[in-house]
Amino acid sequence: MPHIVDDAARWEKVARSFAERLPDADGAARRRHAVRELADNGLTTLLGPARHGGAEQPWRVAHRVVREIGRVDVEIAELLGRHYVWYWIAEFIGTDEKIDHIGEVSTRARWFYGGATDPGAAELTVVDDGDVMLFTGRIAPAVGADVSTMTILQGTRPDVATPISALAYTSHTGISVPGNDGSRIEVTAADIPWTGALGHVDKRFEPRPYNGLLVPTLELLLLDIALAGRRTDDEATAAATRQADHVVEHAQQLHDHRRTIGDADVRAQVALVSGLAATVRALPHSPQLVEGRGR
Repeated sequence: MPHIVDDAARWEKVARSFAERLPDADGAARRRHAVRELADNGLTTLLGPARHGGAEQPWRVAHRVVREIGRVDVEIAELLGRHYVWYWIAEFIGTDEKIDHIGEVSTRARWFYGGATDPGAAELTVVDDGDVMLFTGRIAPAVGADVSTMTILQGTRPDVATPISALAYTSHTGISVPGNDGSRIEVTAADIPWTGALGHVDKRFEPRPYNGLLVPTLELLLLDIALAGRRTDDEATAAATRQADHVVEHAQQLHDHRRTIGDADVRAQVALVSGLAATVRALPHSPQLVEGRGR
């Protein structure tokens, strides 16, 4: 992997300034304002390739950013943290061609992602209709659907256990977002070309160990946000934060060597994240944690 310059101090300052200037409004208006500001401040494309206008920062910086925002607003921090995971979905499960293409267009267009709360749910039904896939069903609960440019569709074919993930514009005619909280997405025969099935070649999924890091990456971000949201300096929280720092650094090594890691490396990271989750749950007045299932 190419060397990435870590500019954490700068981006922490950007995140802190962003969070301090969030409006007092609640609900959808606050989320829409936040997403606009995140894009304008360069935080939406923090992980994006520099050659396409992104900051090309390592994952450890993304963790620092969501922590800073989480100290002020847990909801917006979660919205951004989940966006980072979906923004990286081609890296997690895509082919080399899709990694390059999605990295470029996501960064240049400053896409913002929404999708299922559980990234491994695959709640939709997928029908093979020749050159296209037809996704149908309901994604609930969802996060960010009301403010997203892109929606992650995940589903399974009746005769194939392996889930299929694909990107779709939230404005797609087969996609609707009822209500104003972005917590539900209705999908009706949303047609996506088979070329958009991430990680698939000739309609068959080509697995690699890095696929397994998607869910623990999200869970680690959510744990970081939960710790930031405590807004306390007690020793138990400080110790848990130090533990989180260790787990983030281990994760960074795996992200840096994503083409060569093995299943054992992923299992080790899953164990570290699970241990951190147990620590956070044991803290006094610990918030409920959302966890996802693996691919």
